[in-house]
Order: sequence, then structure tokens, then C-alpha cells
Amino acid sequence: MIQCRRLAYAALTTSRMDELVRYYEDIIGLYLSHRDEDRAILSTRQGLECIVLEHGERPELLCLSFEISPRTSLEEAQ
Repeated sequence: MIQCRRLAYAALTTSRMDELVRYYEDIIGLYLSHRDEDRAILSTRQGLECIVLEHGERPELLCLSFEISPRTSLEEAQ
């Protein structure tokens, strides 16, 4: 059985990039660690990426990434 240690990050689409970046910075307390035309990456104070925003027409959850136990083999995780 795969043992998840924590949620690493969530990737979301939005058509309101500037508004959501401000929300995650001002309300949630994250830091903008990277931004380009179509993507913004927000991280914790320790530098752990936790939210990826990508430009899209409608809000959608693209993916979730998990940190797994180092004892889990790559074959098992796949």
C-alpha cells in the first residue's frame, strides 16, 4: 500500500489569475515564487510549492501531487 505523507501541491485553472494570486498571498499567507503569462506558483514560507494556478476558461482542479514515503518503490507508486 502506498503511504502518502502529505499533499504536495494542487494545480488549478482560473480565468481570474490576478485576483486569486492576491487572495492566496493576502488571505492564505502564501508567497508568489514564480509567475509568467499563463502560470503562477505559490509557496509556503519554507519554500514548499503548494498551489499552482494556470490560466483557463473555467475553474478546474487539474491535479493533486502527494509526497509519498521514501520506503515506497517507484514501481509500487507507478
